[in-house]
Amino acid sequence: MTWVVEEPLYIVILGVLTMAVLGFGWMQTRFRGLLYGICGTAVLMTVLLLVEGWVRTEAERIEALLYDLARYVEQNDADTILAHFHSEAVPSRERAASEMATYQFETVTIRRITAIEVDRGASPPRALAFVRVFAEGSTRAAAASSVGVRRGSVTLDVEVTFRKESDRWRIFDYRRDDP
Repeated sequence: MTWVVEEPLYIVILGVLTMAVLGFGWMQTRFRGLLYGICGTAVLMTVLLLVEGWVRTEAERIEALLYDLARYVEQNDADTILAHFHSEAVPSRERAASEMATYQFETVTIRRITAIEVDRGASPPRALAFVRVFAEGSTRAAAASSVGVRRGSVTLDVEVTFRKESDRWRIFDYRRDDP
């Protein structure tokens, strides 16, 4: 039933279709109960939309975290990025520290979040996010001197594995590929 709070479009489509069917039935029969059904559907749809806006699912938390991480990478804030790694993810954390020390980012944009799969049954809970990212920048050595500047842009497909630690989602591992 999480689809109700994941996507408000489902609520709107189902509500509008229900009201259209009830409205058509009322036009044919003039039965007052169908009008009450239309009003009830409108109220229920409004309540569900309010609940959807209020409830923050695990997938929505991870999505917000992905956008925050992209902003930190764009700001070249290695310390904040590394603070978001799981305590047991030492190799991934070291790899990220090395990569952040190598590159100077100017622009980092999430083009598309393909999927966020949350495994609530795992202990600790895990999630996998598939993201397409666009980045522009240069190598740090090139940024230090104007001779031999290696600048460029790249689009990457990034797969990020998260694990929950102390009720917060933390990066456990990541992998990137050219699309």
